[in-house]
Amino acid sequence: MLSLSLLLRYLLNISFFTTGLYILAPIYQTLSRLISSDSIWAATVSLLLLHLFLHDYSGSTIKAPGALKNPNCISLNASVVASVFVASRLPSRLHVFALMLFLLQVFLFAPLVTYCIKKFSFGLHLLFSFALMGLTLSFALMG
Repeated sequence: MLSLSLLLRYLLNISFFTTGLYILAPIYQTLSRLISSDSIWAATVSLLLLHLFLHDYSGSTIKAPGALKNPNCISLNASVVASVFVASRLPSRLHVFALMLFLLQVFLFAPLVTYCIKKFSFGLHLLFSFALMGLTLSFALMG
């Protein structure tokens, strides 16, 4: 059960994270201004493909002997750098902040939430996964 002190600690951490991201948004916006857009988009696609292939989809903590200790960090770093590259092409500080916040939620927090749901109930995990697929397809087919 969540206690009030734990909830306040989570809220404080979230506020620090969000404030830090908002303060750094102008830096993210101008980070790659001198690099051509073609190079940025090519690097972004490459990094997202790297994330796609290196992400640990099993959620398992058991690794084979000799395996990398945490290959997920490479995947996560690739997705965060790709997010910064995309955000650096947006017109305003607020756009950069909103996109970075959304992408960090997708790449950092969504895998943790789905892992916790899967550990709680596999049926709920399947329902959640199919609901997300349906939502994604409905948005894709609307446009």
